[in-house]
Order: sequence, then structure tokens, then C-alpha cells
Amino acid sequence: MEPKIKAAQLIEPGSVHEICAIGDEHNALILVTFRIGLGPGATMVTMARSCLYLLDENEKITEERDVFYVLPQRGQ
Repeated sequence: MEPKIKAAQLIEPGSVHEICAIGDEHNALILVTFRIGLGPGATMVTMARSCLYLLDENEKITEERDVFYVLPQRGQ
């Protein structure tokens, strides 16, 4: 959990946008974008994150898979 807390502190406040969320009683898929400072100079980039969750019978997350992608800047 500590790495997730540290990463969350690098995200620009107000920049998180939910693109879509879909699921059922066993699975959930969420796609968001956000601005985050990366690298030694904390260069701000836009990143997309997809999260796939497997849920148990109590609707608790039993497995989580993340994929991150840095979106190209406009004009590049």
C-alpha cells in the first residue's frame, strides 16, 4: 500500500477523470486518466490507467491488475 500512497501524492489535484467503469458481481474494469509528475524533475505528463479487479462473494477485491500508459503530448 505504501507505493500507492507515494504515487498518489504525485498526482495533480483535480486532474483525475474517469473514462469508463464496467463490471458485474465478480469483476470490475475502470479506466482513468490523470496528470502526474514523473522523473527526477517531476515532469508533468498525462497518464492512462486501467484497473481490472476480481471480487469475492463479499464484494472485496481479491486480485488487482493495473496497466499504465503515458499519453503522448499534443504536437509531438
